[in-house]
Amino acid sequence: MQSTKTFWVLPTLYEQGESKVMRLVLGRLLQCLVAISLSAAMIGCATQPAPGSGSPSPSPGGLTVSLLSSDGPRAIGPPNMVAARSVPELKALLHSLRDVLFHDPDGWDAFAGRQGQVFIALAAGYCNRVTTVTATTDSDGVVQVDYKTERSCSPGAGAAALPSLNLVSIPRPQLGSGVVTLQITGSYGRARVDLRQPDFTRDPATVSSDAMQAVAAIRQQVAMGTRAPIRELDLMRWPDNALACAPMSASVAALPVVGYIVVVDKGPGGIPQPEEFHWSAGKIVDCGPISGV
Repeated sequence: MQSTKTFWVLPTLYEQGESKVMRLVLGRLLQCLVAISLSAAMIGCATQPAPGSGSPSPSPGGLTVSLLSSDGPRAIGPPNMVAARSVPELKALLHSLRDVLFHDPDGWDAFAGRQGQVFIALAAGYCNRVTTVTATTDSDGVVQVDYKTERSCSPGAGAAALPSLNLVSIPRPQLGSGVVTLQITGSYGRARVDLRQPDFTRDPATVSSDAMQAVAAIRQQVAMGTRAPIRELDLMRWPDNALACAPMSASVAALPVVGYIVVVDKGPGGIPQPEEFHWSAGKIVDCGPISGV
C-alpha cells in the first residue's frame, strides 16, 4: 500500500510543479506583450506633432480637393486665383476688386460656416465651367492646382454673361502651418495663404475695406489710378512694419502687423509685367518684378 500511495503523490507533486512553471511562462509572456504594446504606443506618440503644431510645408504628393460650387461671384480674371481661410474672408478679398460682380445670396453661402479648410476662387474665363480640380505639392513645396473645363456659356448679356468663379477647398491639415503658395499649373494664377501659428481672425468687413484701400493706393502709385490688372491679392502678416519682401518664415514668434500682398501687372499692351507690393495701414513697399503670376 505504501508504494501505491507514493505512486499517486509523486504525479501530484509533478503536476503542481508543471502548473507553476506554465503560470510563470504565461505571466512572463503577458509582460512581454504589454511592454511591446507600450513601446509601440510611445513611439507613435513621439512621431506625432503636438496639438496645434505640424509641418510648415504642405503634405507631399496629391492633396484632397473639393469642388464646392460654381455659383458664386462673377468674374473672368485676373486674378485667376484668390485664396483665404474662410468663405467670408475670401468674399471680402474679392469685394476689393472692381471687376468682380456679386449676386448675393449665391451658392458659396452654404459653406460660409465651414472651418478647417483653405478656400480658393478659380476663374475659368468666358464660356468655361470647371468640371474637376486636382492639386499636388511639388518639390519646392508649392501647391500646383490643375483643373479641367467644359464649354458652358452663361445665359444673358452684359454682367449676366460673366462666368461664375468656382469655389474649391483643400483641408488645412494637408497644407502645413506656414505661408502656403498655390499656383495654377501651366498658367498665370497664384495665391498665398498665411497659416502660421498663432492663428488669427479678421473681420470680413475690415478685410474688404483694407484690401480696397491697398488695391487703390498701389494702382495709384504704379499706374496713376488706371485699371491696371491685379494678378494676385493676399491677406498676410509680418513681424514688423518693414513689410519685408523676403520669403515668409514659418517660425516667427509674433506677427502683429496685418496687411496685403498685391501684384499689379504693369506691362504695356497686354504684355505681362507683374510687380509685387506689400501694403499695411497706408504704407507701401515695392518688392519689384516677379514671374509666374
